[in-house]
Amino acid sequence: TKAKQWKLFQKNLDKEIELQEELHNTIHMSVERLWNITWNSICMTAKRHIRKANPKKTPHTQANKKLLPITQTQLKHQLGL
Repeated sequence: TKAKQWKLFQKNLDKEIELQEELHNTIHMSVERLWNITWNSICMTAKRHIRKANPKKTPHTQANKKLLPITQTQLKHQLGL
């Protein structure tokens, strides 16, 4: 009957919507992770460049040997942009 077909259609549509939402969330998380990895790599490279260019300005402490991620604003400031 039409009522049964309509219920089945709605059930399948709900399943499809759930699958699409899961896929969207997975893709979003993957892109975010990839961006974080890329940004951290950019920061580490920039910090190494800054250390090589200004060795006297960078104190050689244990804490400073760890290359911690920095914000875009901090990086721009350090690069003089």
